[in-house]
Amino acid sequence: ATGATPYVGGVLGFAKSSNLSVNTNIGTTTAVRSSTAVISGVNVLATGSNTDKYMGAGGVVGRADGGVISMSNVRIDAGGDTKNAIIGDDTGTNNSIRNAGGLIGEVTSSGRPNTYWFEGCGVKNIDVAGTNQCSGGLIGYYFSNVGIACNNIAIEGATIKGSWSGGLLGAINSGSDVINVTNTKVSNTTFGGTSNGGIAGDGRGQFHLVNVLMDSNIYKSDAKQGVLLGEVDTGGYSLSAAGVDV
Repeated sequence: ATGATPYVGGVLGFAKSSNLSVNTNIGTTTAVRSSTAVISGVNVLATGSNTDKYMGAGGVVGRADGGVISMSNVRIDAGGDTKNAIIGDDTGTNNSIRNAGGLIGEVTSSGRPNTYWFEGCGVKNIDVAGTNQCSGGLIGYYFSNVGIACNNIAIEGATIKGSWSGGLLGAINSGSDVINVTNTKVSNTTFGGTSNGGIAGDGRGQFHLVNVLMDSNIYKSDAKQGVLLGEVDTGGYSLSAAGVDV
C-alpha cells in the first residue's frame, strides 16, 4: 500500500465516524472466538510531503476518527522476508512523514464518544518510521481525550524512529488520558529518535502498568530516551506500576 495522500493503511486509509472492530463484537470491547487476523509481509508507505498532524500510516488503518476501536488477536509481521516490513517512510530520510503505527497511524476523538481497546495483538519485525515524529508499535499519534486499554500485547524486533515515539504509543494529546497496559512485552526493539520510550515517547497521561516486560531493547544515548517513557510532562502525568521487569 502506497499513498501520497495524508492517510494510508494496510486495510483502510481513513475510517471516519465509525466503529472499527477486528475479532470483536462491533461497537464493543468484547472479543469473539476466532483465529488470529494476520497482515504479513506488507509495506505501508507514506510517500507524500504532508506535514499536517493528521496524516497517518498504519498496518491496519492510517487514521481512525471517532467510534469504538477494538481489536483482538491481530498480528502485523514481516513474513518470511529477511528484512523488516516498513510502515511509514521507505527511505528513513523523509522528515515530512509522521504518525506511523504498527496498527494505526493516528487516532482522534474529534469530540465524539470514543473507546480504544486492544487485546492479544502483536507487531513483529516491523520498521515503524514516522521519520519526523510520532511513531508507535500500536499507535503513532494518540490524539484523544479518553482512555486506552492494552492487554497481552507483544512488540518484538521492531525499529521505532522519530521524536516522541514509543513501543506502544508515540505522542499523546492529553495528560488526562488513562493508559492501561497489562501483560505486555516490548522486546528486541530499537529506538532511534529523541524523546522515545518503551511504552510511550510522550509522557502526558495517567499510566497504569501491570505485568510489563522490557527485554533487550536498544536505546540511544543522549536523546532523552527512557526505558518506559521518553519526555515526561510533569503537569499532566502520573505513573503507577506493579510487576514491571527490565
